[in-house]
Order: sequence, then structure tokens, then C-alpha cells
Amino acid sequence: MLRTCKGCGHNRTESDVEFPEWQCPGCGYAYNKIEKKLANEKVAGEPECTSSRASSKAKPKYFRFSYFIILFLCGLSLFMLRQLIDLTKESEKLDYQSIGSTETLQPAAEVVTIKKIEDDISNADKQSIENAIERVDSRISLLDIEIAKYSGGLILSTLRHSLAIEKQTLSMLKQKQSSWLYGVDLDYTIDGKSLELPASKEQTLAPVIQEIRQLEKDIEKSKAEADKYIGGSVLATLLSTNATQQQTLAMLQQKKISLIYALPQYIGFDVSRSRQPSALSAKEPESRQWKIVSIDAKVTEKNSSWWRFSWKLEIQNNEDNPLAFSGKVEFLDSDGFVVDEDTVNRIVVSSGESKMFTGYALVTTSTARTVNSTSARVSID
Repeated sequence: MLRTCKGCGHNRTESDVEFPEWQCPGCGYAYNKIEKKLANEKVAGEPECTSSRASSKAKPKYFRFSYFIILFLCGLSLFMLRQLIDLTKESEKLDYQSIGSTETLQPAAEVVTIKKIEDDISNADKQSIENAIERVDSRISLLDIEIAKYSGGLILSTLRHSLAIEKQTLSMLKQKQSSWLYGVDLDYTIDGKSLELPASKEQTLAPVIQEIRQLEKDIEKSKAEADKYIGGSVLATLLSTNATQQQTLAMLQQKKISLIYALPQYIGFDVSRSRQPSALSAKEPESRQWKIVSIDAKVTEKNSSWWRFSWKLEIQNNEDNPLAFSGKVEFLDSDGFVVDEDTVNRIVVSSGESKMFTGYALVTTSTARTVNSTSARVSID
């Protein structure tokens, strides 16, 4: 007999032969038990049927309700977040206005806001300093690769010095970039002296750039020459030459950056420093009865790798006893940089005597071209 379950509403069909006639195929309950239970209930309600079919009919209603709740909460969260952002922007705007209008902190002429700094700096300047930072980063990466090839020795020491110069240049560039970004006025002062760039900045910069280009060609040339050898003293000399050239290049690059972006490099900008060879560059008290009479040097031999600088140093001893001296003969470029030096080891001058001493130094070709003058620094042993 075909029946309809009063609990779940399932209509029994002829295909439900696997279920006994007294049992509902839909919910699994006995027909008479469901009918008896419904008859005993005082308040009409749904039967406690836990079948999968009955529950599946109720689920969509709850799911739809939950979906609308989630959408409502997401919309409310986005609205509150937008309100918070607007409040933050308004607060920052009020802070900037209060800073610009405050006269008790500093005079109005000295107030520098971020907006004014950004207006004063062109997009070309910003792009220029970003490009400069990228180039220095690239040179640092190349030096790191080159340094990794060595475990010690003169070449490694020279390359590390070049790396230190490049990292210092990078730090100064990033400091300058940050000062533009955050409106910080930089004023460099060392030993009580403020930074003053040369009066003719363009004229000073032009020969530096020309020297950099020539040195880059020399570096490529020395590298190509070194690639012809696989070992020996010739290769070591060529690699040392190349490392020294890179060190000089790092110094020149820093000088160029300093001129362009008004960064400190005091040794190159101190116009008060004498550029002439001076035997009295390290002055001794007048009570000392000895002095450097003269120092001179000239090129006596040169080739594609190095130049030989022969030097003469004359010292006069007016004291009553012999004196022994040690020191250095320094080779300077046109800006007063010490680009190379030779050591003077324990030279003895008798009492009342003026004595001439000689020696020589082998200076790499790229560095030798920059030598403009010679000086000496000696002290009593």
C-alpha cells in the first residue's frame, strides 16, 4: 500500500520495496509511531525527524540568513575603516598647520615644511640622486665579487679600502636624499668650519669627470693585460695596479658626488691648505735645532704599469749630538690628497751637519698621472 509519511512528508512509491511497509523510506520512522506521537501532541509542531532529507530542506534558510549577516558585518567594517583613515588624514593636516603657524618655536623665516622642501627640489634632482645611488650600489656589488676572490694580501687590502670609500659615498647620498624627503636642512661642520664649495663649481667638476673617464679606460686596459697571464709576479703586479686604480676611482667618484650634491669632502675643498711642497708641513717647535731644508722629486723612469719617482730629502741638524730620523715622503695631487708615499727609515744626521738623502718609489701609472707635488714628514727616533 502506498502511504505518505505525516512526519517528513515522503510519498512512498513502488520503488521503495527494500523498506518494509510499516517504515518510512524518507525518515526511517514507523508510520504508526509518528501518527501516534502527532496525535498526543497538544501543540502542533514539526516531528523530531533527523533524516538527511528533512534537514536538507531546512538548511538553505539558515545559510541564506548567515550570508546576509556576514555581508552586513563586512560592509560595516569597511565603513569604519574609511572613517578612521579620514580622521587620521585630518589629524595630520591639523598638525602641519599648527607647526607652520607656531611662532614661539622659531622665527617664521626659519620654518621649513616638507611641502616647501619638495617644491624647491625638482623631479630631475630627485631622479638624479636615485640614479647616483644605483650606480654606487652597482660598484659596491662588483667590489664584493672581486674581494671574494682573495683571502689576504695587498690586493685584498686595497680593494677593501675602495669598498669602504664607496660605502661612505652611498651613506652620504642616502642622507642627502632623506633630507630632501623629510625636509631636513643639512649643515656640515667639522673642527668648527662649515662646508664651503669652491667658487667655480663647474670648473672644478669638469676636470674631475675627465679624469674619471680616463681612469676607467686605464682600469679596463690593465684588466685586459692581467687576463693574459695565469700566474707569476707580472700578474700580481698588474692586479695590484688594477686594485690601486679602483681605489683612486672610488676617491674621484666621491669627489664628483660631493661637488654635485654639496656633500663634505674637506680635504679636497680646503682652499687654505697649501698645494706647494712644504718641508715644514708638520711644524716643529722653534726650540728644535733641526729642520728639513728641502724635498724634491721627479720621474726618472716610466712604463705602462708604473712610474719611478726619485726623491731628494735634505735635513739639517744644529744640535750638539747626532740625530736619527724616520718619516715619509708623500706624493700629492693638485687638491692636496696623498695619493702615494715612500717610507724613510732611520736616517742619521751628525751634529752641525746638513745631509742629503735619496730614494725612489714605484707609483702605478694611473696614480702617477695625478701627482702634482711632494712633501716630507719626519720625526726624531
